[in-house]
Amino acid sequence: MGRLADRSPIIALGWRACQPVALTIGDEHLVVDRAVDGRRKLTGQGFLRLPAAIRHHYRIRTGDRLLVAACPDADRVIICTHAFLDAMLDEIVGRR
Repeated sequence: MGRLADRSPIIALGWRACQPVALTIGDEHLVVDRAVDGRRKLTGQGFLRLPAAIRHHYRIRTGDRLLVAACPDADRVIICTHAFLDAMLDEIVGRR
């Protein structure tokens, strides 16, 4: 199981170590919401772990860079893959 190295989005939301979270898989992005209870939690140091099944789904490898954004109004974290960002840029600049 891998973990995100940067805790700043988690800190920005005021989430604490061992906070239960819910993971929702989107097409090219992952949504992480605060949960009341659940089997997935932040680590004791406040890091978010990404289970192998999710890493495989998005083809995330060790050392890959991801766009991780805190959304305070929604109390959630959005994680975008390179594939999502590439597709978004293609659409914006008309590379397709």
